[in-house]
Amino acid sequence: MINELIDNLHPYLEVISEELQRINEEIKRSSLDATYFSVEENITNQFRKYMDILNAKPKFREVKKKLFLEHFEVTGGDKNLHSLFGAVTGDTFSGESLLDVIVNYEEKGRRPVEDFCARLKNLLCVGLIALLGHAALKGYGEEDALLKTWANKMDAVQAKIDAAVRECIVGFPKQAEQDCRRLVRDRAPGLSNQQLADLVVERLRAKYDWVGWSVRVFRSPSGLFANKKDFHCATGKSRFQTQPEADCGSVAQINGNRTRNHRPLPRRTSSLRPEGNRRNTPHAKAPNRDLRAAYAA
Repeated sequence: MINELIDNLHPYLEVISEELQRINEEIKRSSLDATYFSVEENITNQFRKYMDILNAKPKFREVKKKLFLEHFEVTGGDKNLHSLFGAVTGDTFSGESLLDVIVNYEEKGRRPVEDFCARLKNLLCVGLIALLGHAALKGYGEEDALLKTWANKMDAVQAKIDAAVRECIVGFPKQAEQDCRRLVRDRAPGLSNQQLADLVVERLRAKYDWVGWSVRVFRSPSGLFANKKDFHCATGKSRFQTQPEADCGSVAQINGNRTRNHRPLPRRTSSLRPEGNRRNTPHAKAPNRDLRAAYAA
């Protein structure tokens, strides 16, 4: 009796756990936005003020120069760049890298993470331009030392970015399985086999667009006199299968193979490439009835 009660409660506890985890990620992302919004604004405005000098007519350049130097000091000088660099490397109070927060928030979504990394590098670059411009205008001869220091820092940033993108690529099989289990659990009731298969493969192709996907959905027959015939399904490292859902008995069998026709990564973020196609593995019997091959990619 108790075991049955626990089994019945398990799906609800799983949903609650996922919701709490998602709330935690939302809080971290909101805190990140609140903390570094002013940093982004300061860096962007410092760059704009510096560009005003370069774009100004000769008779206005001294005025623009004075405005830039004053604005640079008022907005914290190079503290903004150092703060952003510390956030990327994890040199903060929490010790967690800004990129780790983004990867978890995006649930290892490779494309959103790449887009964020591209914007992050752009922000660091415009901030560095403003910093070097400030050093040149001050005339202290610090430009070469700053360039050397920040070249090393940008190498460290690139290493963090590569690691974040690599985590999305390497971790996609496990994440895709979690995504599918949640999707089948939440959306299977009320959908036909074909509709559910179409929905699953659509979500997979949208998030993991460098992988070729195929999905089949079947339902175990219910009833006292149901004829539960065996069916054959593919097994192996590139395939996984969701568990039957209590509400509708739906099972989704998903096959993902890395394809050579993937969209390449933007050069500005990383040069990582997924590996070639995985070799198909032998077929094995499974004790459920195959109703329909719902989708073939």
